[in-house]
Amino acid sequence: MAKPKHIYDLLQQYREKFPYKRDALADKVGGIWIKYSTDDYIQHVENFTLGLVQYGIEPGDKIATIVRNCPQWNIMDMAIGSIGAVHVALYNTLTDDEYTYILENCEAKIIIVSGQEMYNRIYALRYKLEQLPTILTIEEYPDIRSWKDLLISASDAEQELTNLVKNMRANVTPENVLTIIYTSGTTGKPKGVMLTHSNILSNIEATYKLLPINHQHRAISFLPISHVLERMVNYLFQYMGVSIYYAESIEKLSDNIREVQPAVFVTVPRVIERVYDRIIDKAMGLSYIKRLIFNHSVKIADNYSDTFEQSFFYKWKLKWANNLVFVKWREALGGNLQIIIVGGAALQPRLARIFWAAGIKVAEGYGLTETSPVIAVNHETRGEYKFGTVGMVVDNVDVKLAEDGEILMKGPSLMKGYYKDTKRTKEVIDADGWFHTGDIGEWVDNKFLKIIDRKSEMFKLSTGFYVAPQHLENLLKESPYIQQAMIVGARQKYTGALIVPEFDALRAWAHEHGMENMHPLELTLHHNVHLLYSDYIRRVNRKISKTQNIVKFKILHEEWTPQTGELSPTLKLKRNHLMVKFERQINEMFQEE
Repeated sequence: MAKPKHIYDLLQQYREKFPYKRDALADKVGGIWIKYSTDDYIQHVENFTLGLVQYGIEPGDKIATIVRNCPQWNIMDMAIGSIGAVHVALYNTLTDDEYTYILENCEAKIIIVSGQEMYNRIYALRYKLEQLPTILTIEEYPDIRSWKDLLISASDAEQELTNLVKNMRANVTPENVLTIIYTSGTTGKPKGVMLTHSNILSNIEATYKLLPINHQHRAISFLPISHVLERMVNYLFQYMGVSIYYAESIEKLSDNIREVQPAVFVTVPRVIERVYDRIIDKAMGLSYIKRLIFNHSVKIADNYSDTFEQSFFYKWKLKWANNLVFVKWREALGGNLQIIIVGGAALQPRLARIFWAAGIKVAEGYGLTETSPVIAVNHETRGEYKFGTVGMVVDNVDVKLAEDGEILMKGPSLMKGYYKDTKRTKEVIDADGWFHTGDIGEWVDNKFLKIIDRKSEMFKLSTGFYVAPQHLENLLKESPYIQQAMIVGARQKYTGALIVPEFDALRAWAHEHGMENMHPLELTLHHNVHLLYSDYIRRVNRKISKTQNIVKFKILHEEWTPQTGELSPTLKLKRNHLMVKFERQINEMFQEE
């Protein structure tokens, strides 16, 4: 079979390799899983393509979507890319200012949204744009145009229209821009990353052989498909014939996982942390004997080695823990899970170790939107996994470290550039073609890549010592009582921390200590709660150099979310925003004697 040259070729290969698949895509609507067969999927793509061309969409035109994960997303995406148009997929958590900027910047001709709430928001913004785009919805309403209005059956299409579609597809090249993905913008205006068909396809080629799955398996998708990792893996699943089931929502994810029994899914570390925290929460309610067995099993898992060389006695203990405790963890994740793909931020090494010991393989990787995205990844092959690292560099990518430790990348998955921004493109891609990632890294065992921190986020204390905040923040988040943390202290004598509690766990602890029914603010101010966090910070400080010790901390009483502005859509800290919002608390840490 010929090597795919553009994304639409994946669909043609799907037709040839998996013609009778009944659940190429699936979505739960009204309590029922609606499945799209291979024929259903392809026919919808053909019909939507005809509608786009009849509407007047031409190669290079931009179509923006603000749509939840669903089969319609794939149908529209394949249709858009097949004729050389450009898909601009946006998160549904952006602000009005961000939507206005992006939609104006990309000059979207059509905007497709999920439902009426988002339709109303975008409709109100469209008058701020130089050109008035058409707005369509996925859900159907009496007085609003739906995406189905663009579906034209091939039997109803005139021959001239059919020929035009055929000619447009024939002219799409691997170097055509497939998508513009706007970075989450933790600082400044979002940048539009232009990725070509060949960028994405090269990343698929580099990663598909690393996954222990095939066309007989199912995946569940819940990470926003506008996220570059979820999107690339969505294509990867189609290349491999893996059935893709779209979760209803994060709130219903556990139920959906039990129904679908997936072999694989993609997530960010925060979701893994929440899964683990909930497991720990449930264990708190067990009887004394069962809680002893649970805690002992977790201690056994905590000693799991990534060399996969364990003593006979350890293997016996781990088998015992698996039979009594960890089998229930796997059942809660559907009982058929082969691997979890994790990206977007650093995963706590301890969590990776515990999950692997429990028979839940977590493959942490590394990459950026600009690199389509995967640069390196851990995978299950013996000797090719290292806890605390992001694994080995994939085959068709080159990586080297600059003198200051910055990770430099070169390869076919490197973006075409930033849309309408040659200046910033030249700032990150040097004259020799090396992309400067902005991440500081180091090699472990001469082959595993380890991320130290973002170059721009490391800071120097007034004592002259440097602090890598992400490392300290991840150590703090190993506590079941800490949901988020931000390390501060640039130009100060010592390091401080803003801490957001894991409130469910903290309330359970408070209940056990006779402090039930207290408001979150009351809890965070309580002396005993401060002692709880002080004790954990002392333990963290023993693991790090004294020059980086966390001396002061503030416990906050409200969670950080993308909706409230503290986190990006990919759950990264918006440090500049946080520094301004919590300026008073930060100043207090460094004014106190």
